[in-house]
Amino acid sequence: MKKLYRYFLILSAVGMFTAHRTIAQTTTDKRVSGQFSDTPFAEFIKTIEAQTGTYFYYDEAALNILQVTTQVDNQPLATVLAQVFRDTDYSFAIDKQNRVFITKGP
Repeated sequence: MKKLYRYFLILSAVGMFTAHRTIAQTTTDKRVSGQFSDTPFAEFIKTIEAQTGTYFYYDEAALNILQVTTQVDNQPLATVLAQVFRDTDYSFAIDKQNRVFITKGP
């Protein structure tokens, strides 16, 4: 009976550690670095996807005109995107599956 109790305790501890590590690797922890100077939006997105493992969903035809000029060093993804879209009509949302949805409007 004591062996079973110890086994259960060890499994519980491992399970809690694993769950914590999974939760800790959310999109909000994704960091971005780079210098972008009049970078086409599609190129900017490819760079961000490569650095963060996120995937972006957006209307390519509408955002093709957007050029990104910013310099960031180890900044959270949400902070970088807020900066990029600050003076535009676009907003974004990030879900738990590391997907970023960009839409026109608030």
